[in-house]
Amino acid sequence: MDARRFHAQAVELLRGGRPVDCRSAISRAYYGAFHVAAEILRRNGFPILEKATAHEQVKRHLLGSRDTTVIAIGSQLGDLRSMRNKADYELRLAKAEDKKTAELWVSSAGQHIRSLEASFAGPNRAKIVAAIQEWKKQSGT
Repeated sequence: MDARRFHAQAVELLRGGRPVDCRSAISRAYYGAFHVAAEILRRNGFPILEKATAHEQVKRHLLGSRDTTVIAIGSQLGDLRSMRNKADYELRLAKAEDKKTAELWVSSAGQHIRSLEASFAGPNRAKIVAAIQEWKKQSGT
């Protein structure tokens, strides 16, 4: 499956605008960004596990890149995951049901996807990959 479909579904869900649509859009947006990041890392030689620990693993790899754009995405991916957890589990949190809030998170996830794809396809790709390899070596992961 193409992980980008999760983000596309998030965009579709926003059209409904109901509380359940907003919560689901936030959740799908996170999973789109997360899975695209994991896919990009795997494609560049980093074995990302397909289990619950993968969320932190992806974030740490991005943070170890020494690339300001990729580091920012790693940090923001953590924020998006936190909001996804709130949308999925904190049913009393009205903010997760607000359409403007959901639009912000969905838009942010889309930007993360585009920026990661550009970063790993651009001229800095080799430096990013080398930095992550060095980080893994130093951290023992």
